[in-house]
Amino acid sequence: MKTFIFSILLVTSCRAFAQTPIDLKTLIGKPREVAEQQLTAWNIPVTPSTDDTGLWVGYDEGIQIKFKKDIITTIWIEFTDRRSGAFPFVVDAVVTPNVDIRNVVKVLGNPSETEEGFTIGDKTSGWVKWITKAYQLHCQVSDSEIYMVTLMEPDWYPGKD
Repeated sequence: MKTFIFSILLVTSCRAFAQTPIDLKTLIGKPREVAEQQLTAWNIPVTPSTDDTGLWVGYDEGIQIKFKKDIITTIWIEFTDRRSGAFPFVVDAVVTPNVDIRNVVKVLGNPSETEEGFTIGDKTSGWVKWITKAYQLHCQVSDSEIYMVTLMEPDWYPGKD
């Protein structure tokens, strides 16, 4: 009986303290304070940019989060070590550092848009984008690996401020 009660307490404690998996896509369109709480829960520290009042940066700008009127509009995630101290962020369970774009397509399906002349799986550079009701997921690819991700509002278009 003691073992049974201990097992129940252990399972309950693990559930109570389990960290939610990172899913940066869920922050698009959220108020600043909600995003700040979620980033803290994910242990992703960000600070206000010294150059832009509508921008948070983290891990020497391995992640940048833009907001307008206190709503998160864009998130940039860099999977390279081009910047000193850049952290290898994950976007979610699928889009992670060094992921092969073909594996992402297997899960998300064919992209909504692809750079002209770029073929998924080629050893060339290019970009692909998925547009959903909640966000746009734009991935820059080199040698079939994603190295930069931009998450945007679903109604974003080039030139939109």
